[in-house]
Amino acid sequence: MGQPEFTASEARLLEYLQEKKILTGWPREIAKIVKTELRGLNYARNKLVRYGFITEKNMTSEGDGTQVIKISITDTGMQVMPIADGKGSERVNDDIKNLIANMGYNQKEIAAELGVNESTFKGQLNKEMSYEKRNKLISEIKKLCR
Repeated sequence: MGQPEFTASEARLLEYLQEKKILTGWPREIAKIVKTELRGLNYARNKLVRYGFITEKNMTSEGDGTQVIKISITDTGMQVMPIADGKGSERVNDDIKNLIANMGYNQKEIAAELGVNESTFKGQLNKEMSYEKRNKLISEIKKLCR
């Protein structure tokens, strides 16, 4: 059995932990340290815990909504090469996201112009789309930005 393929966020988290051994803090701050989005970090944490490469402990005893976590690497995790497969979930529709940013807009503004709820639009960008749907969305964004 070979080594599993990692998304970019999984590889970054594993590589950082191999160097530092432990990370403790709020998930959003850990995501900044590892240089990934919070969504990517949460995905990486879940997957790496399932593989047995890291362990995670909730350090918060109160149910006040804040969550401090401690992530540690296991011996198994130390023996794995953290190489990204180059097709991670955080790369879905990056070309469209970059088009929006390069035109000087943010996703919220484009969603409002298209008459779509912001969270619906962002969710749409984070999922695979058919070829026709992608092209239609790209042409609509280009029309808005003219």
